[in-house]
Amino acid sequence: MEWKEINWEEKQWEIPAEKIKMKQPRIGTLSKQASQLLEELPLLTGQGKSAFPNPRAASRPLSDSRVRVAMRDQKTMTPHGFRAMGRTLLDEVLGYQIEWTECQLAHAVNEYS
Repeated sequence: MEWKEINWEEKQWEIPAEKIKMKQPRIGTLSKQASQLLEELPLLTGQGKSAFPNPRAASRPLSDSRVRVAMRDQKTMTPHGFRAMGRTLLDEVLGYQIEWTECQLAHAVNEYS
């Protein structure tokens, strides 16, 4: 996540197409809590390009492998597991339409499902 991708007025994370596997731009709505945390994050991570900089090279973002290592140290969840858990909770517990969650995960939605 780069700071320039955050639309503070609309409270959205606007992800460019080149960063998405389906090559379509994505817009993620930020909750009040997420917005507040992001506003406070520069106090911890600095004023660089990335919201989550690499601790060894602040000019680069935190790598996927570093996130996996941190998760492995917890021995309870993987980064992709959070996505799957969120999708299941939104569908089975909160009753959101599957098409909405699949779209937010950049998955193709089968119109016949």
